Amino acid sequence: MLSAATEPLRPLPELVLLAHEAVQQQGILRDLPNMGSTLVIARVVEDQLSVSWCGDSRAYLWRDGQLVRI
Repeated sequence: MLSAATEPLRPLPELVLLAHEAVQQQGILRDLPNMGSTLVIARVVEDQLSVSWCGDSRAYLWRDGQLVRI
């Protein structure tokens, strides 16, 4: 299921949903129905940065010697 992440132009929100489904599936298999995770995913194509996240994870941008939460 997560091999879809290797498809370079797949929309990031779709990849987030696939990751969520994989975590849910593992929770069912391990009898942990409330299992979850946080996620940050980023993609750079040419000069375009795309970021998606869910949960309490944070994404940061390092630019000009400064780290900024995005």
